Amino acid sequence: MTIGLDFLSASVMAPLISSGFVFMLSLGLTYFVILYAKKLGLLMDVPDERSSHLKPNPRGGGVAIVATLVISYLVFNMGLDVSEPLIWALLGCGGSAAVIGWIDDHRSISPWRRLTAYLGICVIAVMILGPIQTLTFGSYTLGLNIFAYPVTIAGLLWMLNLYNFMDGIDGQATLTGIFVCGAILLMTSCGVIHCSRETTVYLALFVTFAGFLPWNFPPARIFLGDVGSCFIGFTFGALMIDSARAGGEGGDPILLWTWLILLCHFIVDASLTLMLRMARGEQWSQPHRKHLFHRILKIYEMRYMKKGYAPEKMRRLSHLQVNKWIQGANCLLVLPCAFAAQSMPAYAPIIFGGLLCVYSGVLLYVDAKHP
Repeated sequence: MTIGLDFLSASVMAPLISSGFVFMLSLGLTYFVILYAKKLGLLMDVPDERSSHLKPNPRGGGVAIVATLVISYLVFNMGLDVSEPLIWALLGCGGSAAVIGWIDDHRSISPWRRLTAYLGICVIAVMILGPIQTLTFGSYTLGLNIFAYPVTIAGLLWMLNLYNFMDGIDGQATLTGIFVCGAILLMTSCGVIHCSRETTVYLALFVTFAGFLPWNFPPARIFLGDVGSCFIGFTFGALMIDSARAGGEGGDPILLWTWLILLCHFIVDASLTLMLRMARGEQWSQPHRKHLFHRILKIYEMRYMKKGYAPEKMRRLSHLQVNKWIQGANCLLVLPCAFAAQSMPAYAPIIFGGLLCVYSGVLLYVDAKHP
């Protein structure tokens, strides 16, 4: 009976009703972005030898995600009860990152200019939020001291870029965003996390991604583009910094280790792939098909090609299979690890380290078998 009354309470129903509107808004705005791109012939991603799609497809769909989240914050008050620095970072700096991505989706910006612009945004964001001052390893606490700002800025910049790198196949970045926010909401509902102020932010992100997914699910009718992937990466990075700085304030915030566990696949695939390419003397700043998900995709493409499947069917099924493996691992392996780490903070670094070894081992094995 208590559960039923809590469910019907205004404090619970209001966010749920708002979530319904936000979901429909995300769904509708994405549809209009598709019409805009096709009607004007803009934002069309023409496939080349490195692409995972076969026909020109609109990109820049992430602008619908950005617009939906801004409206959810300002109109539906989803997230406005969080700290003022976090709101300024998400709306101001996150919005600036989205603008740069939107421009890059229309006309390509050189990698170094883009990186410089994103670096400036990350510097401002960390000045607003404050840096991560300490890293906790069980009972040992490491003070970053003079390295606090450089480490935090570098971490935020890398999170922004790695999410962009990992937006390489239909649905992957969107499904991962849904998984991360859904996992946090689940842990909050189970009492493992106590972050009541930020809960509406994660709820807004979850339903916004869910509204975008039908258009991005294989076969995708629109891609996130830099405007979406960079914005999401920045948003997760800013929330990560805010959580790490929260310490013990207001209950049990999301541990930095829990964040790293939830995004472990993206972190390992983007980081280790980049290091391998640099070690081999490759042009690491150029687009490529060397990520773990690219290699798994190629395996399934070859399998379906041998079966004589048509190119479009082969592509759709291959993308579905890769997403199945990635999100299956997230649900069956990563989620329990996140629960364990958040519940037992002293063992969180060990749990993350073990997961890091698993994903790194898989990537190195696949890299050796399918170069």
